[in-house]
Amino acid sequence: MQKAAAQLESLRRRLAASELLDEFTLRHGEAGAVTVDATLSRPGHELVAASGPDDLQVALPATANGSEPPRIAWRFSSGAADPWPTGIKRAPGMLPRIWSWLPAGDEHRFLIGVDDGLSWIEGHFPQIPILAGVVQLHWAALLARGVFGLQEFPRDVMRLKFQRPVLPPAVLELRVQRIDALNIQFVFTSPGQAHSQGRLLFGGEDA
Repeated sequence: MQKAAAQLESLRRRLAASELLDEFTLRHGEAGAVTVDATLSRPGHELVAASGPDDLQVALPATANGSEPPRIAWRFSSGAADPWPTGIKRAPGMLPRIWSWLPAGDEHRFLIGVDDGLSWIEGHFPQIPILAGVVQLHWAALLARGVFGLQEFPRDVMRLKFQRPVLPPAVLELRVQRIDALNIQFVFTSPGQAHSQGRLLFGGEDA
C-alpha cells in the first residue's frame, strides 16, 4: 500500500511538471493501474494535432517514469467546459468525446475522438467503419452554434469538400472560424491529412 501511494505521489509530481497538461486527477484502477483524467494544455493540443495521440501517450508516460511506474489509462477531455449547444440530444454514441478545446476569439479548435462506439459509424458501409462526411458537417455546425451562440442550423453550405475518409479510431482536429456574424469556415484534419472543409451560412443574405 505504501509503495502504491508513493508511486501515485511520484506520478502526480511528474505530471504537474509537464507542459502538456493543464489539469488532471488521478484515481486507482484495477490491478494496480492508475486512471488519469486530464485536460490538455495548448502544447498538448498542438502535439496531438501535429503528430497524433500516440505521440502524446508516449510523451506523457515519459514524464511519469520511475523504477516501477504504474500502468496508466489516459482519458482526455475539455473538462467542465462544454462547447455543444444546449438542448441537443446527448444519447450514448451520439456525440463524440472532445479531447481538447482551444478558444481564441473568432477561431475555436477542437480535438475530437472518433471511435467504433459512435452510433454514426454503424452501418454506413457494410464491414467498413467510416465517419460519413455528412456527420462531420453536422458536428461542425453543432459546435459552431455552441461556441458562437447561433440558434439555428445553417441554411446553406458553400465550398464543401470531402477529401479523405475518416476511419476509426482517430482523433481529428476541427477548426471553426467566424468570418462574420453569420458565416463560419470549418476544416477537419488529422496529422498530415485534410478530411473535409466548407463554409456554413447561418442566415441573412449571401456574402
